[in-house]
Amino acid sequence: MQLTGRDNYAEATQQLRRRHADTPDFEVEPESVAGADWCLAVAAAAWAAKGCNALADQDDVRAVTRRINNGDTGLAERIEWTRRACLVWRQD
Repeated sequence: MQLTGRDNYAEATQQLRRRHADTPDFEVEPESVAGADWCLAVAAAAWAAKGCNALADQDDVRAVTRRINNGDTGLAERIEWTRRACLVWRQD
């Protein structure tokens, strides 16, 4: 999980503190975001806050990428990794 900008660290702190009172202040302790205790929770909170589930359910990798990155950075790689993941999770 990568956060950029002080506002995103503050937003992550606010989102997680709604459910986890012990969430560190990520603005003060930005390294905590990448730690094992918080990285998944931060990523899941950002995913949910940006409404990515509905887009992922529609297999819209481009729209998910735009929600997360505000652009198409890394789109080709995401499409390829999504294709690979679908091969693993495909139900016959």
